[in-house]
Amino acid sequence: MQPANRRRAWVVGGLMVATAVGCFVINRKEELITKFSIVSYWGATHVARSNTSSGSSPSTVDTPGNMKRVVDTGRTNTTSSNRTNSGGNLASSSLAISQVTQDKYRVIDTSRLNRTKGWALFSRLSAAGELDFRGAARYPVTDEWMTPLEREILQDEQLQSLDSVAAPGRSSLVLVSPSQNGNVTVGDKVTVRVDLKDARGKRVRKGGHFVRVWMVQHHGGHDRALAAEVTDMRNGSYVASLPVLWNGSIEVRAAMVRSREFRRVMLNLKRTMKMTNQNVAAFVSNKTEQVTLCSFVPIIPGFPEVCNLTDANSGLPWYCGKPNKTKLDCGHWAWSSHTSFPRRYPASKEDNMLLQRCASSSKALQLGLLRRHLNLTSVKGKEPTEIANKSCVPGLARDSWTDQSPRGFWDNQEWHSLVGCPLPRLNGTRVKKCFQDTHVIFLGDSNARAVFQVLTKVLAGCKPRPDPRKSYHPNMLHVPFHYDCPHSNTSVSWYPHAYPFFSGSGQWSDVRVKQAPSVVLDKLPSTGKYVILIHLFIHFSPLHISIYAHHVRNTARAVRDLLARNPKVKVFVRGPHAVLGGRFQLSSDMFTEQCIRVLKHEFRHLRDHVIFLNTWDMTIANENVGIHPKMSVVTTLSRLMLAHVCPTLK
Repeated sequence: MQPANRRRAWVVGGLMVATAVGCFVINRKEELITKFSIVSYWGATHVARSNTSSGSSPSTVDTPGNMKRVVDTGRTNTTSSNRTNSGGNLASSSLAISQVTQDKYRVIDTSRLNRTKGWALFSRLSAAGELDFRGAARYPVTDEWMTPLEREILQDEQLQSLDSVAAPGRSSLVLVSPSQNGNVTVGDKVTVRVDLKDARGKRVRKGGHFVRVWMVQHHGGHDRALAAEVTDMRNGSYVASLPVLWNGSIEVRAAMVRSREFRRVMLNLKRTMKMTNQNVAAFVSNKTEQVTLCSFVPIIPGFPEVCNLTDANSGLPWYCGKPNKTKLDCGHWAWSSHTSFPRRYPASKEDNMLLQRCASSSKALQLGLLRRHLNLTSVKGKEPTEIANKSCVPGLARDSWTDQSPRGFWDNQEWHSLVGCPLPRLNGTRVKKCFQDTHVIFLGDSNARAVFQVLTKVLAGCKPRPDPRKSYHPNMLHVPFHYDCPHSNTSVSWYPHAYPFFSGSGQWSDVRVKQAPSVVLDKLPSTGKYVILIHLFIHFSPLHISIYAHHVRNTARAVRDLLARNPKVKVFVRGPHAVLGGRFQLSSDMFTEQCIRVLKHEFRHLRDHVIFLNTWDMTIANENVGIHPKMSVVTTLSRLMLAHVCPTLK
């Protein structure tokens, strides 16, 4: 834009702001704007039409015709993107967006890039007042995945004091039945109730908190644990029933991992900011580089022009701020990393204090353990290990999608199933025979890669396939892996999923090697023996649930098409696990609950053919905190796959 035109745009923007003063009021205490009619930002005026009634999304953001200016990217002209996506208008906008075209296998020097550049950019924009999420707040995302309870929670009053938030240390765990002085018999059902109280000792009278209940035993050389399904009574009380499976002393534990107030804050932030952690892109050309912010919606705070990277992201919505350095354009997108949100979120002081409390590094505080546990003593009876270890054939794929809980229990880091068959050992000979002449493909994040690593280790003798990209890639963990196992004619591969993808701390990830699972699945032929595991979860947790649903829907479509042309393919979908630690800890059980809801809906027509690997019970029972579950969970998943692929193999 010429200087004169730029000045005129600022003048027009200023006049529009003056006209709009009477249209809305900014609540400085909340520091969060979710409703407005006309907002001027980026030196130009965007007119937004809204429909803020419950259950509806605002219409798309419109821009005046003179805003659709052509930007010379050195490759393509700016275009108006009108892609129609089933994920709820995720990639539709009439903003000025530059379309990317990527060079393949361009060797790029990353020695000048570091994670602090993303943090510095975020901090600078925040300090300059340019980190304005009002435009992103106006961008429509679907609320189809929101439950009636979540809609109710969004209507709660603003938090005034942390003392009114449910406090695990003040809450109580009560034995409901049986009531015979804590003595029970193997085979009994124990029912307990959690009564929540706030920091002042006052009873909480609303539901919507995330409460966990599980049973443990440390007795006679055994470390055992099982999780219970918890029922929200919607009055501040939560009820759970657990079967008594073991002899001796047992303990029932409970935790309130996230409060109703936390849930309100996160639902609001994800509707307005769209993501609570920030992806950053590095655009690089020779000795010139620039870092910008990214999102799945085409409105990036601090950047008047946006690169549409959707085509480069397997056709799934992805946008980054367009670099303003003269030697760079959208086609120079090369690397991706992440940064945390600096200082405070665009929320009230009390809400930010609540989020800081949830980010504690203490495991006890992260879990929200209630101070008092219930100690019980069970008398001698027949323990279920003798029942579960019988010979049987695994249940139908549809059975794996049921909500039965508990599905099993831990005994000294070994999982014992209560709903199917004993799990086969990962014996090298058995595994080689099972996967003879088979292509095994893992699609997703590092938790899918972990199962890949267990399998290649058990197969033994597998050789990595040469990949020229690895010779200059700074992050070896986020490049696809391919192993060939000549002794069994088996190939094993892992592919990282498309963006959003958050690299590890201080790491930059090569954008050329990320692709949607659908890209891999659509290329598979109609013949051949294939075993596929898909896992989409942790990298989506800082984002609005609609983008997760968009990726899952895209994947389910590809699975359906693959099974239609090759019915012998065995497909596994790994579900989300309990997580509290790491950079994704804020979303916690709220996002996990949403993910399971999405997976069950999108794969509802494929449940007779796709096996759901449910890790929720496993990871609650072993009190998992980190984003990567313990190796016992990974090994169990490998054994579950083996049981379903080769159920009769001895």
